[in-house]
Amino acid sequence: ALKNNNDNVFSFLRFDDKEAFVIAVNLFHADQPVTIDLTGAAVQGKSVKNIFGKQQAAISGSAMSFAIRSYDVMVWKLE
Repeated sequence: ALKNNNDNVFSFLRFDDKEAFVIAVNLFHADQPVTIDLTGAAVQGKSVKNIFGKQQAAISGSAMSFAIRSYDVMVWKLE
């Protein structure tokens, strides 16, 4: 699991030798703002691409911030 600032959102990292993805799941009945701590995930200088939509996320240092809709799942590819 990846640490984040919202107890209603579960976030984790999936990766192999070639690719890495950040996944977030909103377990709450309302939209939620969230900032994920990516410390140790080797994201310095990388950007993220939303795989299943157009919503953007901001990366600042080792933090990734966005809003997630109620009961939604979001997947970003680290590039």
